[in-house]
Amino acid sequence: MSEGAAVRGRPRVGDPDTISEIALILMARDGWTSTTMDGIARASGVSTPTLFRYFPSKAAVLWHGMDENAERFRSEFAARRSQPSLLDAIFESYLAMLRADAFRLRLIKTRIAIMEHDDEAAASSWSKFDEWRQLVTSFVATARDEPEDALPARVTGAAIWSALSSALSAWALTDDPDPAEHLRVARGCIAIPHGVGAYVASPTPRSAK
Repeated sequence: MSEGAAVRGRPRVGDPDTISEIALILMARDGWTSTTMDGIARASGVSTPTLFRYFPSKAAVLWHGMDENAERFRSEFAARRSQPSLLDAIFESYLAMLRADAFRLRLIKTRIAIMEHDDEAAASSWSKFDEWRQLVTSFVATARDEPEDALPARVTGAAIWSALSSALSAWALTDDPDPAEHLRVARGCIAIPHGVGAYVASPTPRSAK
């Protein structure tokens, strides 16, 4: 099937959600580089100028809907921020966000798999990933009553986001429909704050004593 051919079983409706879904199917099937904006427009049944009115770039098509997911993540964390473990609160909030909508979760998995298979797709997504790192950092800063640009908040936020995104990337390449186990393993790899305001060092290895 050519890139511009309609995606079987999908309505040719010119709305952003449908267009993004069709684009993800094309990218997963044909690859990031081979999928063009013209091809996405043809498969979606809209003109290329109309597509560009919805999305200024191919990366914008790829990441459509993730701002809503970020707001869900923020809301889930707000409900958990008083937990004794800041780390658990963030991981639990992230999983709750992912599980909130099964359809969106499948799209997230497809989106991450596309980036895992194509360096150019991953490079185009750097700014969006950095927005999520900043979001996690804001959670850390809020819980600790610190400025977001404070070094401890920035380092902790980056470490937690790295664990979350690494877990999601590994999960996206599996047949597992639920990311919970990958997040559990990633959570176990981090030895930072057990308490909301505490900085807890990892235990000193026996060989170092």
